[in-house]
Amino acid sequence: MTDRQPAETGPYVDSWWGIYAPARALLVAATIGAPTSPRATALAEQELASSADNPNAGPPLTLEESDEMVDALDTAETWLNEHRTSPYTYWGWEQGSWGHYEIARDDLETIGTP
Repeated sequence: MTDRQPAETGPYVDSWWGIYAPARALLVAATIGAPTSPRATALAEQELASSADNPNAGPPLTLEESDEMVDALDTAETWLNEHRTSPYTYWGWEQGSWGHYEIARDDLETIGTP
């Protein structure tokens, strides 16, 4: 865990970000301490810029670039989960939003407690 990783649970990227949520989630993950490459960060920034009504935004990501960015988010999410503040929480997606969530009691009984 880093001192930048918050302990608060809940969504950090709301589902209203839609198809741009992975890009936003990658930038948030980097902000709270997950290691990301400069290229992955640049791809996320390019994806978000292309979502705006911005004539200088440049082209949207290619499918390959989008896959690369999502893979980087998966890596960042894994790192956050390996360094989380509590064994009873996880970083990931829930109902279309990305964030830091509590593991449900029923799930703890299924997977076992740490």
